[in-house]
Amino acid sequence: MPKKSSISITISKQKAQTHFESASNYFPLWSGLVDTRETSKLVSALMTQLKEKGGIAGTSEAMNDKLPEDAIQRQWDYPNGWAPHQMLIWRGLKIQRFEDELEELVYRWLYMITRNAVDYNGTIPEKYDVVAATHKVFAEYGNVGTDFEYITQEGFGWMNASFQYGLQLLNKDLITYLNNLEKPDMIFKA
Repeated sequence: MPKKSSISITISKQKAQTHFESASNYFPLWSGLVDTRETSKLVSALMTQLKEKGGIAGTSEAMNDKLPEDAIQRQWDYPNGWAPHQMLIWRGLKIQRFEDELEELVYRWLYMITRNAVDYNGTIPEKYDVVAATHKVFAEYGNVGTDFEYITQEGFGWMNASFQYGLQLLNKDLITYLNNLEKPDMIFKA
């Protein structure tokens, strides 16, 4: 079982801002509710805090490191990535005209899915560990109100949708690289 990786959020009675690094923090890009003066800082933080080998992690490694050793691994926590997060962030980057970041994140996600499908007989499961860029995720399935553990399913709708949407966002050269299974780090230099 993976290292700790869950967090309980309690609404502060002091109404103080918390500092939690999560993919959902970037939904203002998608909604258009981001202050345009702050957009570059927001995108820079996204690429620094949540970008991993296989795309955007649901939460950051820094948040994971602050959790107790016995924390339950939840399906949306670091090191996992979630297709709806990817798609909303991609759309936000497109709206805000951050094409380089958009293409890199899309490519990383699609490469991970494609590599896993090639290696595992065409299987496209529901969940991925974006740090290791693998479908081998074993996590608590938190949205059913229980603590039972869940092995990810094949062919989940939003995974298929993320792949189709991502292909629409990539230029022809990147699609050629993807077809040739060129590793993201060979294309996108740090």
